[in-house]
Amino acid sequence: GRFTRTLYKGQYVDEITKVRYEWQSDDRIKLKEILTLKLYTDFDRLQFQLKKCFRWEYTQEIIEQHNPDEEKNENTEETESGNEQRQNVDADKKNELQRRLEQFYHWRISLMVVLNKFGYKIGDTRSNSQLLKKMPRTFHHGVNAKMVLSPCINTAFYGPLSTSSSFAVARTFATDKGMVLSISSQYPQLGACRAFDASLVSDFPEEQEWLIGFVYARIRRVHTVPFFGFEELPSESGLRSAFFAMHVFRQQLYFVSPDIENVLIKIFLEDNSEVNEKNRELLQKYNASKKDD
Repeated sequence: GRFTRTLYKGQYVDEITKVRYEWQSDDRIKLKEILTLKLYTDFDRLQFQLKKCFRWEYTQEIIEQHNPDEEKNENTEETESGNEQRQNVDADKKNELQRRLEQFYHWRISLMVVLNKFGYKIGDTRSNSQLLKKMPRTFHHGVNAKMVLSPCINTAFYGPLSTSSSFAVARTFATDKGMVLSISSQYPQLGACRAFDASLVSDFPEEQEWLIGFVYARIRRVHTVPFFGFEELPSESGLRSAFFAMHVFRQQLYFVSPDIENVLIKIFLEDNSEVNEKNRELLQKYNASKKDD
């Protein structure tokens, strides 16, 4: 079928190794390339192991980043011992990550080439292809944990990234403890962002999966599973919910689900402090102006 051919002439260059792959328009997909895709779409455990290549955390660096002004007490044995233990743990993690990158290098490169080669340009409105008409404007990515969202200067995100055109499907992957990120391309006019309709080759077409090879990511909304009675939550769960809501607010992600809004209202508006009294007045003026419009 037509979906087994490339729609555009292009190339893929790995930013680290500088390996370059080029292709022409209307190239047919090969069996090796189909297998590359199906290893990712149909084998969850293998996919999970590949994703571990992008989730390593350097403990000592994180501690120093979040405590830049903290004075270092180099005279205490306890501090030196703790630093040495973290450095040993980080060294072990680094060696483990290096071995994992070596093992998955060829598959990951092949996967990125296929996604960019046979993927559609996100936001492509100039083509009359029937295939592009089914591409969603917004992609939904479910994560089974509430993670810290760090801003990036150029918003560039390199895949592979599993998303779905269905919010309901992404929500099942998020579970009750996770979150769903609704994303789109920040610069669709550049024609650099690519997504592949994985339902064409996947054994699970009902997931409506789209694999993103590269995107200048724009987070349009952050969703979490609604919980009932924020005040009635156990203290640990309440603190986690408040921390996540404040983190999203600090990153200037203002389009959030109603439950996150409710937590922020509890924090900023329901306290009887003088600051929150002014916040309530501003909110009332804003709501009044919206009614007048």
